Amino acid sequence: MVFMQGLSHIQESARIFKPGASSPIFAEAQALYEGLQWCLSSNLTPRFIFSDCINLVSKVNGMWHDYSPLSTLIQQIRTFLSSFPEATLMHVSRQHNGNAHALAKLALRLRDEV
Repeated sequence: MVFMQGLSHIQESARIFKPGASSPIFAEAQALYEGLQWCLSSNLTPRFIFSDCINLVSKVNGMWHDYSPLSTLIQQIRTFLSSFPEATLMHVSRQHNGNAHALAKLALRLRDEV
């Protein structure tokens, strides 16, 4: 997770290790959930929240709901987002999400070293 001011100043960053997720979108949803929880506990107020998972952004920003574990996690994300009324969740391509992508790769390397 990276909390930036402007386009190049990293104000805070963190990484959280989670056990394997059942699917890539579930892993992305877990990361978003943890990131929002981290912002709340660190008193950080995001204005824009970016994810390179367009499917997740669509589900969170839309009315999607079913009775799956992913849907439950999406609802928890929406609840956290309501704590940041000025924040907007937006899709960004992986090519423009370099800091978060680099942190994810580092987390995978560290996990594999354990």
